[in-house]
Amino acid sequence: MAKPMKPREPRRNVMIAARMRTGADWSDACILNMSSKGMLLHSEDAPVRGSYLEIRRGAHIIIGRVVWSKPNRFGIQAQDHIPVDGLVQNSDRSPTTDATATGIVERRAYSRSVQLAHEKSRTIGRLIEFGTFLMVAALATVLVGGVAVEIIFEPMAKAEGALAAR
Repeated sequence: MAKPMKPREPRRNVMIAARMRTGADWSDACILNMSSKGMLLHSEDAPVRGSYLEIRRGAHIIIGRVVWSKPNRFGIQAQDHIPVDGLVQNSDRSPTTDATATGIVERRAYSRSVQLAHEKSRTIGRLIEFGTFLMVAALATVLVGGVAVEIIFEPMAKAEGALAAR
């Protein structure tokens, strides 16, 4: 006897433009329907099943895994709860409109501070690298200078000693 299918969560039919990132590439996508756990999307280049992607619309960021894929259409399972009403109501607002509700402000502020710390570390690293280069160059100059003095003055001293002996 076949197992009865588990009823799926109701879907909300929508048509919301969004941006999609798979790997390092961004492209346009259109959300066709969604629930609090997943979405049906349309895109020119549908990602392959099993790949992870990021969907962005306004202040909302949805991370998900592709659970099925056909040409131009695919379904994702979201990593976190999707705020369906919030996404539909705020679909045309700017990213800062509802940022506190989604935690984006904290993420971006943290991201900015991490970025500043990264730049500071790079600057310090470059200064250390430059200082090390200067010390190596100075040491090389002293060594080459010592060898040059030895090469030049040793024959001169012999020549001077030979001339003095006469």
